[in-house]
Amino acid sequence: QLAIEREDFELAAQLKKDIEKMRAESWRQKNPEATKEEIEAKLKELRMDDEKPITEKQFMAWYSKRRGDKVAATREKNRLRVKRGVLTGREFFMQKAGQEIDEFK
Repeated sequence: QLAIEREDFELAAQLKKDIEKMRAESWRQKNPEATKEEIEAKLKELRMDDEKPITEKQFMAWYSKRRGDKVAATREKNRLRVKRGVLTGREFFMQKAGQEIDEFK
């Protein structure tokens, strides 16, 4: 599980770099006559837009909170579903299969 979380951290870091590149490329297309110095200054400015770099500790805290929120949302959804009496396909099948076995006895 920790290996997966590290892969997610690496993926998030790579996505952040890709977004920076996309922002820079978009700016270059809007300003085709920009000099190299202007481009580098704009890149530096785009990098400064972020509040601070993401550390592994921050990512793990965010990821744990996010995962906890998802679990809580799923539990609430299931609680409401059960309260309304709605069955999933699997639950319906298992319920019917049990009834058929009882009929043969």
